[in-house]
Order: sequence, then C-alpha cells, then structure tokens
Amino acid sequence: MLGAVSSATDVVVAMTDRLEPAFAVWNVQTIDPIEAAFETGIRAMHDVLALFEVVTVAIDPGEMRNINRPEDLLR
Repeated sequence: MLGAVSSATDVVVAMTDRLEPAFAVWNVQTIDPIEAAFETGIRAMHDVLALFEVVTVAIDPGEMRNINRPEDLLR
C-alpha cells in the first residue's frame, strides 16, 4: 500500500471484494476537510472517501482479520 502513496495522493485504500476504509493510508492534508465534513454531519467512511482522490490497492481478503477485542490478536 505504501508503494501507491505519492505527494499527490489523498488516500490509498485496501480493496478486497469491497473497499476497506479502515485499512488505508491517509495524507495528513486530509485532516481539515475530514473535520469539516464531520462538522456538517458526514460520518460514513464511504461518504468521506468520496471527498478525495482515492487510489485502491487489491488485497487478498485472507490477509485481513477483524479485530474487536484483545484476544482477537492471539488467533
């Protein structure tokens, strides 16, 4: 994913069979627009992503895990 980052990139997002916005590299310059969107009521990650130039990187779904609790890290 880091190989897809450039100074002109807003966001690099993992793509399995769908976008994985929690697995992303965000340009620090997106902070202000994200905060402004949040203040206007935009909360869904897919709506936030729509504000930016997004580059996707294909990721094997088997390489990702859902981690909700500390014990999920032990699997």
